[in-house]
Amino acid sequence: MPEVLVVGESGFLSQAMLKAWGSRAQGLSWREALHPSQLAGAQWVLNGALDPRQMSELLSPEEDFDLQLAQKAVEAGAHYVMLSTRKVYDRAAQWGAREDDLAVGQDVYGQNKAQTEARIREVVPEDRLLIARVANVVGPERVPGRRSFMAMMLGSLADRGEISFNMSPFVRRDFITDRFFADSMKGLVESGASGLVNVGSGQPLMTGELAMALLEGFGQGSFRVTDPRVFDEFWLDVSRLKSWTGLEADPESVRELCREEGRKLASG
Repeated sequence: MPEVLVVGESGFLSQAMLKAWGSRAQGLSWREALHPSQLAGAQWVLNGALDPRQMSELLSPEEDFDLQLAQKAVEAGAHYVMLSTRKVYDRAAQWGAREDDLAVGQDVYGQNKAQTEARIREVVPEDRLLIARVANVVGPERVPGRRSFMAMMLGSLADRGEISFNMSPFVRRDFITDRFFADSMKGLVESGASGLVNVGSGQPLMTGELAMALLEGFGQGSFRVTDPRVFDEFWLDVSRLKSWTGLEADPESVRELCREEGRKLASG
């Protein structure tokens, strides 16, 4: 049995984690993970599965897959890792959000994750629970149905030859690459981390910088702003992440990833 089980094996973040761990990890579908024998012998269980209902409706404890999986991990004697989100933080706390800031959820998705965090803390021993509150992760995201910032830019550029923003390109947000995310999760697990940990860069980038880098790599296309509003700016304090792992994100890696994704899109 590999020491790490990654649940939701086909997901974007799960794929990044499986690549980082290599043969030390095994991927499972969410259905497989709930079978009693699947978690036996695992040291760590990481949940990368996402119930799409979390985006639009508040779920009850009986509908909470993270809670069900956490209970299975406890029964198997494993550590449990929940992937939460920066959207648990109150809007007023988003700029430099720390793990001890108010976290009640700023939208339905954030509220679901905040409730799940609380439920899981009641069933998983403190020293065996790691909750990672993740910033915006970018990578090879041209996946049907994916609605992330990067996926929508790639889709728009591929379909219409343009990137369209309904916000100011000067809006600043905390971005990390899928590789840095996976390396961070690997580092946290290997250091035996527990508790709440922000996983981000701690260095906000202007959203327009990512769009310009993507267009640079693509070699053509236009950029359009339909509404120059400034909203949802955030960055995460990552002191705990650095303390546990020693890792520090390089903003240039995000820009270079966008250029590379643009080149890949141009080459077909």
